[in-house]
Amino acid sequence: MAGGQGRRFMADIEKPLLNINGRPIIDIVLESLIELKQDKIIDRIVVCTTINTPTTERYVIKRTSKNREYQDVLEVVRTGGIGYIDDLRDCIKHLSLRAPFLYLPADIPLFDPGIIKYIISIYQRVDENALAVFMKKKVYERYKIKTDLIFEYNNENIVPTGVNILDGSNIDDEQEEYKLVLDLKDIEEMQSLAYLAFNINYIENYMQFIRLYRQNKKIFADLQKKRFKNDRHSRI
Repeated sequence: MAGGQGRRFMADIEKPLLNINGRPIIDIVLESLIELKQDKIIDRIVVCTTINTPTTERYVIKRTSKNREYQDVLEVVRTGGIGYIDDLRDCIKHLSLRAPFLYLPADIPLFDPGIIKYIISIYQRVDENALAVFMKKKVYERYKIKTDLIFEYNNENIVPTGVNILDGSNIDDEQEEYKLVLDLKDIEEMQSLAYLAFNINYIENYMQFIRLYRQNKKIFADLQKKRFKNDRHSRI
C-alpha cells in the first residue's frame, strides 16, 4: 500500500521514497517481495498508489519498465485515495482477488523476506480467515518509536504493524481474525522482526531509525543477509 497522504509525517517527500542508505524505502520492500515471488512463496506483487503519491507511482512504473525482473511480476494499481481501507477494497476488487492475500505498508524502512515467510507460516497453521500482525507497545518504548494507534488485548497494549492477511473471497464480510502479537522475546529469536516496528508515520520515527541505523550499520547489514529457516521458527 503506497498511497497514503502522510499527514502525520508532515514532510514534502512521499514516504515510500524516503532515503535509507542511498535507496528509497519502496525499493527495499519490492526487492524482498520479488525474492518471495522467485521462491514461489507469493504469486503476484501489486503496488497500490493514489493521487496522493504520483511521484511514487511514476518511480515504480519507470523502475518496472527498466527491469525485466520487475516486468514479469509487478503491477501498479491507482485507487481512489479516499482512505486506507477504501483504497485497499478498491485494489482488491480491481484485481478480482478470490484467495488469501497479504498487504503491507510501503514505508517499512528495512524489510526481509524472512518476515513474510514467518507470518505466512503462522497463517497456514491457524483456523481464522484473517491475520493481523501487532507488536506489544513495550517494543516501541524500547526503540523510542512514537505511536498513537494503541489497542488493548489480553490486558496488554498492542500496536498494529500494518501487515495483514485477508481472504479475498470474503472481502465484503467481517472476517474472524487471528492476532499475531510479537514481543521482545520474538525479536530476540528472529531479530529482523524488529523492522516491523519502524513503520515511518512520524518524522521523529524516521530520524530515530536513521540514528539507530548509523550506530548499528553492520548489525542491520548482517540482519538483511539472514534468511528464514522453518525449523527454527515453526512456532506461534
